[in-house]
Amino acid sequence: MLLTNLNHSLHQVVTRYRPILNQTLFYGASIALMKGISLLMLPFIAHQLEPAEFGRLETLTTLAILCSIICAAGLEDTLYKHVGFAKTRAEKRQQAANIYGLSICLAGLTLILLPAIGQLAWRLLPGDIALLDIQLILLQVALEASIAVPLGWLRLKDKASLFFAFTAGRALVQALLTLALLHYMGGIRSILLAGLLTAALQAIGLGYYQLKSSGIALQPSLIRPATLYALPVIASGLVNFPLSGLDRWLIAAYSTEATLANVAIAAKFALAAVLLLQPFTMWWSPKRFTVLAGANGREQTLKWQMLGLGLLCLICLAVAFIAPLLMIELLPQQYHGAIAVMPYLLAVVFFKEACELVNIGCFSGARTQTQFTINACCAILCATLMWLSCVVCQWYAPDDANLVMIMVLVSLMIGQLIRLGLFFYYSQRAEPLNYPKWRLALAGSLTLATLFAIASLSSVSARAGIALILCLLLGFVWKLKKPLLWQPQVQNDA
Repeated sequence: MLLTNLNHSLHQVVTRYRPILNQTLFYGASIALMKGISLLMLPFIAHQLEPAEFGRLETLTTLAILCSIICAAGLEDTLYKHVGFAKTRAEKRQQAANIYGLSICLAGLTLILLPAIGQLAWRLLPGDIALLDIQLILLQVALEASIAVPLGWLRLKDKASLFFAFTAGRALVQALLTLALLHYMGGIRSILLAGLLTAALQAIGLGYYQLKSSGIALQPSLIRPATLYALPVIASGLVNFPLSGLDRWLIAAYSTEATLANVAIAAKFALAAVLLLQPFTMWWSPKRFTVLAGANGREQTLKWQMLGLGLLCLICLAVAFIAPLLMIELLPQQYHGAIAVMPYLLAVVFFKEACELVNIGCFSGARTQTQFTINACCAILCATLMWLSCVVCQWYAPDDANLVMIMVLVSLMIGQLIRLGLFFYYSQRAEPLNYPKWRLALAGSLTLATLFAIASLSSVSARAGIALILCLLLGFVWKLKKPLLWQPQVQNDA
């Protein structure tokens, strides 16, 4: 009888959540191929590139991050906001068509300005980087906005299978091209060429689908509100750069490219935490405004927010335990220094992803000035701390490259932690959700302490024991007091 009731309950749950489970499966598979293949390629690339070359590749990747903030123009977030609040299907298609038209215009403008931007970057970037390599990475960045908007449209329309086809196809083709070009050409230029060719193919395919689905338009009455929403997002993305890329340039300038290579390797393994969480966040991010605006909006939003935070704690713990084992087995000896860097970057990932989950109140209004103000203040603080760390380290220990790296990463952790606190506070003011705050703080503290504890141990069994103890402690915190941590304490919206 008990088994029958259990099977019946399980069948009801699966039937009720089948659409969500199907979408999550496709998103999870697409992310696993899109970013997971990149992670699987890492050992091969590490054996092909010297640490100095790997450091230069990371410097170019950081340049791409900065330029993509401008070229993408916040259009994906703008698409989610305006399509999410549109009332009719025709209005949703019209909003999508206008935002896609904006992305095409921005791509054309970027191509026109590319020679000037390339020369400026060549003069400013640290390290010995060729101008042609800079231009190749900028060409790829110019296409990203026209790629991001159609992918966002697929997610809004619940076309998870098509999303999988476009993203997985790009990942597979890029991996094959990278293998071939590294074999015949070698060097970082072969990697850049493979990325450019696959980005162009994906942009063409997505453009064809977008034209069939929504068309393309530039209706002035719809462009203005989209632009007003996007501009603060662009500005906040630019001021957020010290929290998501400036550390690499400072390490390259004040330390060595080999040290930066270890940071880059650790960052790619820390990215596995984002990768494992993204099946949930990719489903939840486009839907959160719709859920918040629906029936029992705050209660339902809180339920999903708490689920995401719980997954984040467990995922960071799993990556902290497994990543060092993989580094030792798969990477050359010269990259094993990345193991000591892992806890710092996992802590940064933890703060950043937690912020993305709890910041919904700062995005629910008509404009995004609060987001810009928070990011600006935290970016200034973080940039100042990182720069002072570099200056002090050069003064007191000019030959200690690792000290520079550690101090820069600690400064980055502090900046991300302050950013999380500010977003949580102002999001609660805009859209109060009844979080069990002290239990969240306890769970987060246990997770962070264990990240550093695992990294400091050399024995695999000791690491496994620490991980098991934390899982038990987190389970205790989760059920310490009813209602359960992932079940919201209902708050009257009145």
